[in-house]
Amino acid sequence: MSKTRWLLLGALAVSIRVTLFALEFDKTFSNMVEFTTPTTSFKRLKEALHLTDLGMSPYSSSVFIQPPLTLLPFSLPKVYAPSQTYITEQLWPRALFILLDLLMAYLLCRIGALTYKLKILDRIPTAESYYKNLQTLLPAVYLFNPVLIASCVSMSTVIFNNLAIAIMIYYALRNNVILSTLGLSLACYLTVYPLVLLIPLIVMFHQIADVHAGKNVGVNKSIIVKVILWSVIWQGLLQYMSFTIMGRSWEFLQQAYVYALSVADLTPNWGNFWYFFIEVFDHFRQFFLLMFNIHMLSYIAPLCIRFRRDGLFISVIMIAITSLFKAYPTFGDFFFYITLFAMYIPLSVHMRYGFSIVVLMLFTMLVGPAFFIAWVQKGTGNANFFYFVTLAFLMSQVLLIVEFVFAKLKHNYNLKKGVVEVTKEHSE
Repeated sequence: MSKTRWLLLGALAVSIRVTLFALEFDKTFSNMVEFTTPTTSFKRLKEALHLTDLGMSPYSSSVFIQPPLTLLPFSLPKVYAPSQTYITEQLWPRALFILLDLLMAYLLCRIGALTYKLKILDRIPTAESYYKNLQTLLPAVYLFNPVLIASCVSMSTVIFNNLAIAIMIYYALRNNVILSTLGLSLACYLTVYPLVLLIPLIVMFHQIADVHAGKNVGVNKSIIVKVILWSVIWQGLLQYMSFTIMGRSWEFLQQAYVYALSVADLTPNWGNFWYFFIEVFDHFRQFFLLMFNIHMLSYIAPLCIRFRRDGLFISVIMIAITSLFKAYPTFGDFFFYITLFAMYIPLSVHMRYGFSIVVLMLFTMLVGPAFFIAWVQKGTGNANFFYFVTLAFLMSQVLLIVEFVFAKLKHNYNLKKGVVEVTKEHSE
């Protein structure tokens, strides 16, 4: 992408976000369950910052359930401008989230450029221009998606997790094990769920090795050892840093990981955990907690076996699955992997129910907030209304994932049979 085009995209994206902040839309979006959950709430993070300013543990109030290192970016201004309350509490946090969005867009731009350069995406001949323009399309889709703009303005800390995953993918495409595993470790540090990306990452490095060698190099034990070793080193370093800044205490493990995985906070969200664990008998709670948290592991082996030479596709699908089945998902999770799906849009020629899925997704996104307001604020509904809408939304996401997997399988079958594929506009 040219510098002029990048500057135009960035300037327009920043102006939109600055305008929304100036109009104080952050106060509205930060209270919406679509963008904020107990594990991504900036309000809870601000309370933790206030507790640390008072010399107390950020976990004293049992409200903050994020890892302690997430406090560091917001604590820096207090070191250099401790008396400037407006800068430390208003200007800097807003500027930081805008900068993180721009960094994410840059990484997506580079990911798009690398996928075209390395030719690791499944190519449909009539869509060659589409693949070439991915370096512009991916950041544009991210920067100007209304949902992701609202997620940024809500100051949801989900951006940290998404950014870490983008770092993992970018440096994996550059064949940099050290920095790629750093991205994976950061994502796992923030939430445990990205741990399922370890094996897809190993497969991705094998895929890159095949590209550079021009042939199938087979299983490389060196790659496996390096990825696992560096992941352990980075994770150990992050945990030790947390242990140190917490005054050589491990109390954050209980709050940041065990508390979240045990779904102790049943605040309504767009996931499927909260309602289920309100209704389930306590006698069965531990069993279902185990099943809900580990069942996503069952997808790794089938995907790695069926798409064993396409680690990037496996990674994108597993990112979608973890976002779908995590305890506290937000729209920032969902639309991040939908942005990554843009790399595979030419495969939509093989999709069967794409239009119906999009309609169902948009309908539930519009109806969901109304049902939530009717239940919580107006008192004219109940939890069932909102939960059924979220189930329908999650169903649309499941169908979307299934459709992309089906399209990929169909494309691989056509390649094997020598069938020439064309995009829909060229087939009409």
